[in-house]
Amino acid sequence: MNIELKNVKKGYGIIGLMFKTKIKQLYSFHLGAIDKSLHTMFCFCPMECICLQKNNYVVEKIHMPPWKIFECDYTTTVVIEGPVGAFKNIKIGDHITF
Repeated sequence: MNIELKNVKKGYGIIGLMFKTKIKQLYSFHLGAIDKSLHTMFCFCPMECICLQKNNYVVEKIHMPPWKIFECDYTTTVVIEGPVGAFKNIKIGDHITF
């Protein structure tokens, strides 16, 4: 299924979502070729993430509580993070545009 996500903020600097107590919108960022890990260190609220391949197909959905580390699928090139429930209608294999 093709799904369009609106109002996705691209990139958010070095601090990212650290020290946030609430996530109000969606954020996207590119992962490096080698490091495919995400963390919620110093994030004070849970979040949800979708991991996208190069062609923007969803390969993983992740619920991340505070203070956790997660290793993404090796094919992940883009991650979109958002508040809990933001991706409830998205399934593995969906095509995302943003």
